[in-house]
Amino acid sequence: GYFKHALAFTGSQDKKKNKYLTKIQLKDSQKQYVKSDHNIIEANSDGVRTSNIDSYLNGYANRIIAFRPKLEENEIKIILKNLYSFLGFDYDFDFDLTSGEKQACSEIIYRSYNGMGNIDIDLEQVLGATTLSGDKLLDYFINDGNSKLLFLAVENDKKPYKAKIYEESDALNYIKLNVPN
Repeated sequence: GYFKHALAFTGSQDKKKNKYLTKIQLKDSQKQYVKSDHNIIEANSDGVRTSNIDSYLNGYANRIIAFRPKLEENEIKIILKNLYSFLGFDYDFDFDLTSGEKQACSEIIYRSYNGMGNIDIDLEQVLGATTLSGDKLLDYFINDGNSKLLFLAVENDKKPYKAKIYEESDALNYIKLNVPN
């Protein structure tokens, strides 16, 4: 697919500045997976961990797209609580969403967001596995009518390791011209 990874932006970790973090309570076993300067939660080959978006925008990924679903404050708090609850889970190399024992990147998004507000993401069957691709998430959030496209960051051909940022209609035009289907 064109978008191969999904992650959740958590924002500032200062509870005085980020009112959405008030319900987060980590188990002692989860604290080792939290970086002090983190602002994202993701599942990668190391498992579910926190990280910083700057690592992606400075050469790790060649495309990032960010959406903001229309949600109530209490729903955002529940989503963040759900996301943080996955810290420490092993990575799901089978990409099979029928079991919650391990988590793939799109799986933590699906399990945390689906059912909140008007979010109703359909899973897909690929090679006998019930899964969810990054491209399927892209298609959902572009077309759901309730989510705002914040930005698209792509690799800048003229400045290696520096992202070129597209916003709103420019981002949609880039997607229409460059993303298959």
